[in-house]
Amino acid sequence: MKTSKKNGFLTFCLSLMPGAAHMYMGFMKMGLSLMSLFFIAIAIGNMLRFSVMALVSILVWVYSFFQANNLSSLADEDFAKVEDKFIFESEPLLSKNFTAEKGRKYFGIGLIVLGTILIWNISMNMFIPRMLRLLPNFPMDIFWRIRDLIPQLVAGIIVIGIGTKILRGKTKTLPGEEEEKLNGE
Repeated sequence: MKTSKKNGFLTFCLSLMPGAAHMYMGFMKMGLSLMSLFFIAIAIGNMLRFSVMALVSILVWVYSFFQANNLSSLADEDFAKVEDKFIFESEPLLSKNFTAEKGRKYFGIGLIVLGTILIWNISMNMFIPRMLRLLPNFPMDIFWRIRDLIPQLVAGIIVIGIGTKILRGKTKTLPGEEEEKLNGE
């Protein structure tokens, strides 16, 4: 679909839904990535009962709203120069100061922090207060709580495991790699 400036009022109305105005103007990749990011943040937040994801979805909404309205207000020549790209393309990430090793390290640390927060939310909000009260129906109450929170607990453990694996990097070397390292290549 060829990008073109459209009706300003309709663009404004569609910009209330992340990515919809971008798609309306012909920026399908931008619109799809913004809409996907918005709905994935909401789904993860609801599924894992992780309220910080609400902040992520709000930030995506604000960014999408203002970017769509800024795009529609561009002059025709400038509008024609805008490329339809996915939001997270790798070109800006590959500057000389940001290496793949640093990116892997930061991503791994972020996953470990996210998993720790998920597990912390479970323990501080659900288990510890229940254990302290020791109600007569304590075992059944804990059983139902655990049943409801197992997805969040499992997600937290998986996220920490993935983050740790990413931080460790590759552990196996290929047959010719050790000889190259010894020779200084």
